[in-house]
Amino acid sequence: MIDVATQMKRTALVAFMAVASGCSSPPERSADSTKPTEPLADSHFHISNYAFQGTTLRNLVDNYMSTGITRSVVMPLPLQQRWDSFEGYQANSGGDAFGPNYYIGPKSDLYYYAFADAMYAKEYLELPREYQERLDLMITGFNPMDRYAVQHLKRAILTYPGAFVGIGEFTIHKEVVSKKIAGEPISHTAAGDIPSDVHSADETMSLTSESLSSLLQEAGEIGLVATLHNDVYDSDVTHTGEVKALHPERNYEAELKSLCSTAPKTVTIWAHTGLGRFVKPTKNHLAIVGRVLDSCNNWLVDISWDIVQETILHPGSAMPSTEEWTAFLGKS
Repeated sequence: MIDVATQMKRTALVAFMAVASGCSSPPERSADSTKPTEPLADSHFHISNYAFQGTTLRNLVDNYMSTGITRSVVMPLPLQQRWDSFEGYQANSGGDAFGPNYYIGPKSDLYYYAFADAMYAKEYLELPREYQERLDLMITGFNPMDRYAVQHLKRAILTYPGAFVGIGEFTIHKEVVSKKIAGEPISHTAAGDIPSDVHSADETMSLTSESLSSLLQEAGEIGLVATLHNDVYDSDVTHTGEVKALHPERNYEAELKSLCSTAPKTVTIWAHTGLGRFVKPTKNHLAIVGRVLDSCNNWLVDISWDIVQETILHPGSAMPSTEEWTAFLGKS
């Protein structure tokens, strides 16, 4: 198992991300400094945007990772935002027009970009050993709803031995994103009943997918850590970021518990504790997360993303307080 798996029991703060399990403790801090007294590992970092524009792995180590961050997980985003010429979409920055590189804004769909795994694996394997030892590269260019995803995982491992330590972050239910992922809706292809977590006719993702279970099982057999993004509850948000409705009453607790029971040996990180740009914590959020972690012995959570951290540091009246978050993250 990789080093990062042991580091996940600690809480890293601000800059990149924060990781915590339901039974973790934050690192001690010195009385005269805001810096942790021990090095930290970053378990959630995306090296590029949704058009695969970003920095190099070498530059990440040289110029972005401070001495306080001993290593970083590197997650290429799994999805490419399609630039549809008929849509006529173009953003503008400083007078220069460019295509979409984020999922909010354009109408066109997102598709899985498998070449990302080859691109970053090649770069990683060409790095000096001292750089490699500070980076943990993840496999992301697969569709978790495709039963051939397991074959992609095996091919990536065999083609680039020594490059990868995990899979993800990959998405099942996520505001805006999951409704834009290209593919046949489950309602069109289901041979039997529609899964309980599919709430509309156009959804292409489900936590109950046999392909997803197989993927997590295979990851566990190989010894790979998985990072899963799944919102804690359902939402209806347009491609422009307009919130039509939030449905905290339709949470995914039962489906998440069911999923982890199918791959009980696989170390899995539930990204952001199921929160997002629009999916905010409800008053009972920590109770839901706690029950999922209690049911899933090998599951952890991270609190990465500054948008999520804002709800922790400056919560609304109907959200868990900062003190409740502190108690939750420090629970032993």
